[in-house]
Amino acid sequence: MVPEHLTPVLHKLEDAGCVLDIKKDTVILEAPKRLKNVEIKTMPYPGFPTDMQSVFASVLTTAKGTSLIIENIFENRYKYVNELRKMGAKITVEGKICIIKGTRKLFGANVEATDLRGGASLILART
Repeated sequence: MVPEHLTPVLHKLEDAGCVLDIKKDTVILEAPKRLKNVEIKTMPYPGFPTDMQSVFASVLTTAKGTSLIIENIFENRYKYVNELRKMGAKITVEGKICIIKGTRKLFGANVEATDLRGGASLILART
């Protein structure tokens, strides 16, 4: 692992309240019980990777406050949102903007993965 390749992701984790210990080839992360809300804008490398936005959306469903994700790379990247709603997420999409109002916790539900990244976000949502 090369932490420099993940700089935008690591910065957003810090913004959300995580404490990071970054070494040459490792990252040790300590997260609070509840993350803080953040705003994410996906961009081409070296910006925030679009591949990580669904994972962050899932994690932010239980963060304090309202988070925003602005998808600037691909259309239809928010297919997983309806599935997160089935789990109790307060999440809406308006065009390329995803609005996530943090809730205390999600619950188990029958969901369907619409794509690989979205499926990963659903698994993460319940763990």
